[in-house]
Amino acid sequence: MEHMAANLEKYAAVFSGRTAVAKARRPQTSTGIYLDTTSKTWGEFSEPEELTEEADVAVILPRLPSNGTALRVTLGTLPHSALFGNSSNLWYQQCTQIVQVKYPQHEMEGEPFTFYFRDQCNNSIAATLLPDCVFWDALGDGGVGVWSTDGCTYRGFFKHHYVCDCTHLTSFGIMFRQKAVAVDDLHEVILSYITLIGIAPSLFGLLVVVITYVISRDWKSLLVVVITYVISRDWKKGVGHKCL
Repeated sequence: MEHMAANLEKYAAVFSGRTAVAKARRPQTSTGIYLDTTSKTWGEFSEPEELTEEADVAVILPRLPSNGTALRVTLGTLPHSALFGNSSNLWYQQCTQIVQVKYPQHEMEGEPFTFYFRDQCNNSIAATLLPDCVFWDALGDGGVGVWSTDGCTYRGFFKHHYVCDCTHLTSFGIMFRQKAVAVDDLHEVILSYITLIGIAPSLFGLLVVVITYVISRDWKSLLVVVITYVISRDWKKGVGHKCL
């Protein structure tokens, strides 16, 4: 990206499919830069509310140095993370563009870079996965490279974008990982299943008892009626007690 941006003139952007590279001076009046690869446009913005749904990625830069020096910013996007291998056992699913930013002050103390990523997955994915703000750590995993959350914090979902704060710059994106079940939650789930398994036979047994009681009660009533009928009939025939 840096080599491509070096050949660009000031305030220029190049789009190729879902990939874009832009170079500009650090905005003097606004605080952020956005890229829209669909309409192949880019620009500046001052407030997050100004971002439209079509903006794929955006970044809010820290305040300018007190001397007001104009700094050059390079911003690029990639449609997916296929260029970044990952030998980590932590499974991720990507739902945003990957953004790369080059800024002279690539590390800030106390004031982070704020990134906005447009959601490109089905919204229902949030029900089963958790979002993470990650960056590509080229030195991680023994030099193989790995996605890492160090120095990055997920701030939530704002209108149409996921929001991240990071204290350094490299390749960033929002990755979704499977929800980790806490030990207490796991025990609660197991106890719930045990309870359900225990309740089912208990209810069945109770139903059998009730049915048996009802049937037995009917049998007793029928037996009383039959005995009464037999006694009454025999009495009329003179069977039983006779007057002497």
